[in-house]
Amino acid sequence: MTIEREAKMKKKWTTSIFLIIFIFMHTFAFAQTYQSPYAFLCPQIDGKCDELYWNKALSIDFPYGKLMIKNNYQYVYFLLDIVEDTFEDETLKHPFCHDYFELYVDWKGSGRLTRNFDRVYFACNSSGRLVYRYITDSNAFSGAYNSHGKSKAGFGPTFNSSTAHRYYEIKIPLNEIKIASNDFIRIGFAIYSKNPHISYQYPSNGISDMEKFHTVRLSFPPKNLELIYTLNSKVMKVNQEDFSMDVVPYIYGNRIFLPIRYVVEPFGGVFAWNSEDQRLVIFIQEDDIIMQVNSPRALLNGKEIKIDNDPSITPQWRPPGRVMVPLRFLAEAVGCRVFWDAKQQQATVRFTRK
Repeated sequence: MTIEREAKMKKKWTTSIFLIIFIFMHTFAFAQTYQSPYAFLCPQIDGKCDELYWNKALSIDFPYGKLMIKNNYQYVYFLLDIVEDTFEDETLKHPFCHDYFELYVDWKGSGRLTRNFDRVYFACNSSGRLVYRYITDSNAFSGAYNSHGKSKAGFGPTFNSSTAHRYYEIKIPLNEIKIASNDFIRIGFAIYSKNPHISYQYPSNGISDMEKFHTVRLSFPPKNLELIYTLNSKVMKVNQEDFSMDVVPYIYGNRIFLPIRYVVEPFGGVFAWNSEDQRLVIFIQEDDIIMQVNSPRALLNGKEIKIDNDPSITPQWRPPGRVMVPLRFLAEAVGCRVFWDAKQQQATVRFTRK
């Protein structure tokens, strides 16, 4: 091989390598990957932006505020905290308004438009109604569909800024936001405000730049769970990680009572409250439990059982509007082991997911 031919070959290989690097950087340089933490305590989507529930969420900065994310095995939770939108106007009360958000979803996670699968979620008023439209082309959309999720707008100070500002709390079912086989989501978003004027979207070209969407890996509940509650303390531990409660556990009739939320949600369960008959319906894995305030009996998978040998041990109503339940009954009903440390005044619950 002559020196001239060798030089040409080297130049050709160098050009090819640079071309590969350029293509790789063009495709992936702007697509950052994040990790969503598991939501042992679920945000309420009530327009109050309670730090108790958004604590430890993933936080992504953008020029006008923060996008915060966490998930459990059913939902992804978003907080669009627009700290620069400090003007409270009346548009939140209107069904169509000048202040709103859009959340772009790459449903297959491919980085390319999949027509009639990828979608845009949006909501602007305070009703909690969340809707979406399918993306049918790069700048065309289907009609609107009601989501099984929820959105709530709010205005006031948050843990991100003491100055009152606009924010949106959002939850979307996992089966709406991604294909079942993916353990991640890919999203972009936009926010709009009339006063002050804000028109921002990420990425800058919106759905035309789906390869630049944020990739967020989802967390899933651990197989083994240990919960520790301390009498008269608002701090609970979930697998040795501290979380805050808004009501302290207490002893009644030699049984420890806890707010229902802080027992059910760490297990990955859900509950519904009927204020008319003061009835709780609880779902944890394959079990369903129905309890009623001041009733000594419950239904476990349709079978009536006693809550305790002492008939005074019943679910109780406590300010500021919390249903307190006997920990041992609820935990053991779904197969947990409960241990009481009298010296530390602590109850430990150990749970193995099926």
